Amino acid sequence: MKRRLGVICILASGTVYQDRVTCLEALPPREQLKVVQANVVFRHGARTPLQPMGSPHHHDFHVRWDECHEHKYHELFAPVKICGVDGHPPPNVWKSRSSRSIDTDVTSIVGNCKPGQLTVLGALQTYELGYTLRKEYVEKHALISARYDPQQVRVRSTFMTRAVQSAQGVLRGLFDDDSTGQCVAEVFVHQPEHETLIPHEKTCDKLRLLFKRAKQRFNQHPDEEEVRKMMANRMEHDLDVRHIKLRDSLVARMTHGIPLPEGWDHELSNKVARLAEWQLEELFVAETENQRETVRLAIGRQIREFLENMREKITAMSDAKSMYLYSAHDTTLVPILVALRVFDGKWPPFAAYVAIELLENQQNRGSFFVRVVYNGEEQLLEDFASFERRVCDVIPADFQKECTLDEALKMTEQLPADKASTGTSF
Repeated sequence: MKRRLGVICILASGTVYQDRVTCLEALPPREQLKVVQANVVFRHGARTPLQPMGSPHHHDFHVRWDECHEHKYHELFAPVKICGVDGHPPPNVWKSRSSRSIDTDVTSIVGNCKPGQLTVLGALQTYELGYTLRKEYVEKHALISARYDPQQVRVRSTFMTRAVQSAQGVLRGLFDDDSTGQCVAEVFVHQPEHETLIPHEKTCDKLRLLFKRAKQRFNQHPDEEEVRKMMANRMEHDLDVRHIKLRDSLVARMTHGIPLPEGWDHELSNKVARLAEWQLEELFVAETENQRETVRLAIGRQIREFLENMREKITAMSDAKSMYLYSAHDTTLVPILVALRVFDGKWPPFAAYVAIELLENQQNRGSFFVRVVYNGEEQLLEDFASFERRVCDVIPADFQKECTLDEALKMTEQLPADKASTGTSF
């Protein structure tokens, strides 16, 4: 008979969170553990830059992006039906096919693509990811059937077109070619203001404040001045030196085989990329007193959903879903990895994924474990109670309350107006 204990977390709000879970257990032999559920979160596939580098007068603005072909998408995407969540109507996820993208303030780039649009290469990456998941969860673990079954699988996506299309690519690779045609897959999408898969400063003043403070540290890296001088010496025109945006454009080019801008080399590109990664770490990973609070407000509600999915499987094994797919962004994966304490400091590549698996000991039914896999590599394996303890400090007790700032603090901090109502995503 197992002993039971209460896992208690004192949250930043002062609220005591308590749950009854099985106490710490020794890991059984691997062959005794069976995967009974997988929560898989993946970044969308390769896309065009969110913004061109430099100004319209800079030569880089005239790079052509001819990487988007509708007839090729059709071959790689499963048909889907977009559904709302919790009774809300779904947003118009295809809005970015119009002349103005919902993903960015930039209205156009040269070529047949729009800013932030999933390319054919990106669609192929998500198809291949789906096939990887098929090999793992259909063929190896027999977790789900080879044909799409809404009783087994639930699919979520952010409202970004590239994320919805990436979900379509994963579904096409995961299931038999004709199975989704017989039963069109449902993809559930929140209205932007209710989205939990991306950090959302629009609905959380405290998170906006924490991000503002982190961004104030962006120029404090010891290599900052050197990189600015290197760019000034090599470029004909001044660039907007925001390393995350520069990295975004450079990575998009290199991923699609487009040459680097004149004056750039791999040394400079690598330095910019490292500074961008450092800035990303400042947002989510920096060892400050607010680090876990930032992660809690950025992704904590989604971590809670993962736990709820697993608890439902534990208590209602046959009726609960076996797989949850979440199509999202790098700014989803990073705080999740930080919350799980397994982030390696590297920017997640296109079509990167993290799988949070629930396993049951087949020799001791009712004994559950959690395994975390990132891009095919195991990151941790521990009993369910230990996993709950690992993440309980990033689960908000009252999200709205924790997000609220008093008016005096708002005035003191001079919070900038939030221009991006869609949240933080790349």
